[in-house]
Amino acid sequence: MVSRDCLELVCGHLDIDDVLRLAAVNNTMRATLEQSQIHFKESVSMQNSAIPRILQGATYDHLIIKTPYIVCSVACCPTSSAIACGTSKGAVDIWDASTRQKKHLVNQHSDMVTSVAWNSDGCKLASASVDSTVRIWDTITGQELHTLRGHTHWVRSVDWSSDGTKVVSGSEDMDVRIWDAATGLVIQVLRGLTQWIKSVSWSGDNNKVVVGYVYGDIYVWDIHKKQQLFTQFSDSYHDQSVAWCRKTNRIAHVFKRNNVRIMDADTFQVLQTLCGHSSNVFFVAWSPDGSRLVSSAYDMSIRVWHADTGQVLHRFMFTRAASKSVAWSPDGTKIICAADTIIHIWTLSKQ
Repeated sequence: MVSRDCLELVCGHLDIDDVLRLAAVNNTMRATLEQSQIHFKESVSMQNSAIPRILQGATYDHLIIKTPYIVCSVACCPTSSAIACGTSKGAVDIWDASTRQKKHLVNQHSDMVTSVAWNSDGCKLASASVDSTVRIWDTITGQELHTLRGHTHWVRSVDWSSDGTKVVSGSEDMDVRIWDAATGLVIQVLRGLTQWIKSVSWSGDNNKVVVGYVYGDIYVWDIHKKQQLFTQFSDSYHDQSVAWCRKTNRIAHVFKRNNVRIMDADTFQVLQTLCGHSSNVFFVAWSPDGSRLVSSAYDMSIRVWHADTGQVLHRFMFTRAASKSVAWSPDGTKIICAADTIIHIWTLSKQ
């Protein structure tokens, strides 16, 4: 018999992270949930579940890549057309966006891959997982270089320093860890935090890290001085996504669930508050030149914003599944996002 939780999952009322958290307590229930979700997806047509409606802006092109499993995270290679995708089955797939062909499949994680990130030259990839590890891969050969162990709970976010020498990871064990990318050894652990960590992002000078928590708070840490530079407490529960723009030295983060704020990373002065989503925003990402910001939310929409004016340049609406992860192509002309088992690639017109 399918439980009420299963029925809510397939109807789209529960977030997959929440379901997996419940399922982690009971492996039998978890298998039932995943199987029920698979059966439901197979019964929904491509027209109803995968193709989004374009509500605002125009696109030159829209391509899709159909994958065998739910895609939980995406990241674009900064030097090529490659896309890395972390899946619900623990695999990291690398696709060529131009040919839509799979280049590599690495399958060493034992559980869902929550975050993927390329280093600056595109030769290495870091992946974070529910299995409590971070792994570093050679993207040319597909071989694993290091397994970073030390977290005791789900690792939710991973990011490279701009010089490619360090990796930062944030976990639901409430620790932020700084790793040596060459050796795989931990350099520093930021402890004493009181919430599960949802997202982490490096500053352009590699000296600071912004941390977002699952209850909405954000902190900016100076990792050399080992002290907090800025704290903002949230008065509303929501997963906090943060992104540090290395080009313009600005930080974007979720504000009061449905909104996105942009602030100066030196003064922490609020520069813009982006309003328009009707439900919780769960992911934000900067364009490579820092002129635009993309956000995805539980209202099934993706919005592309002008970072200086706050104007919405593009808006896309999904009909069945919201996009949990969004990335930019290295030239800033494409948006890549994942909704369920579909990777969407849009070429955006200039506004």
